[in-house]
Amino acid sequence: MSEPHGEILRTILTTIEDMKGDWEFDTDLSGDTRLLRDLNMKSLDLVVLCTRLVRKYGVMPLDELYARLGTMPPETRELTLGELVDFVEEHVTVRVS
Repeated sequence: MSEPHGEILRTILTTIEDMKGDWEFDTDLSGDTRLLRDLNMKSLDLVVLCTRLVRKYGVMPLDELYARLGTMPPETRELTLGELVDFVEEHVTVRVS
């Protein structure tokens, strides 16, 4: 069973809010928000975020996501909130409470 796009977005936003701790950003979060540049996420932060999403939604091919990011030059390496929502929506098969 797949969740609607808006519900996945809300889940990711809530997860980011729970994780943000010491991050400093003063941008409103939207689909265009860049996780690495706008939110100052580090690679490990992205892995933690994705791990929490796996706990919620079940197994997803995160290796594909990480590989895509890994092939980008460091100066242009980026993932937007919208791209992450699309990835989860595309790969989620089971909703885990």
